[in-house]
Amino acid sequence: MDQKSLWNKIKNSAGSAGREIVHQALLLFYAYPNAPKKVQAVIASSLAYFILPLDAVPDPIPLLGFLDDATVLAGALGIVRMYVNEEVKAKANSAMERFFSKT
Repeated sequence: MDQKSLWNKIKNSAGSAGREIVHQALLLFYAYPNAPKKVQAVIASSLAYFILPLDAVPDPIPLLGFLDDATVLAGALGIVRMYVNEEVKAKANSAMERFFSKT
C-alpha cells in the first residue's frame, strides 16, 4: 500500500471529499497492518479505488464525485470493522486533525 499516494489524495481532495470520507480512508489505512491477509486485500483494494483517478463517477463532479468512493470505503469498513480498535481510531483522529486543522 502506498502511503504517499494516500496522503497526496487526502491533501489534494480533503475539502471536496469531506471529513467522513477521509476519516473512513484513515481508519482503513491504520487497520491494515494488524489485519489478516484477506482483510488486508479488502483494505488495499478499497484504498486503491479511493486513490486512483479512474472511478465509476469522476471525483471532480460536484457532490457526486466522491459518492462512489464513500460507498466503497463504507463497505470495506463494514467488512473490517473488528480490526478498527481504539489505537486505530486514535491514529485516524490524530491524522484528521493534521489534515483539517485551521492553521
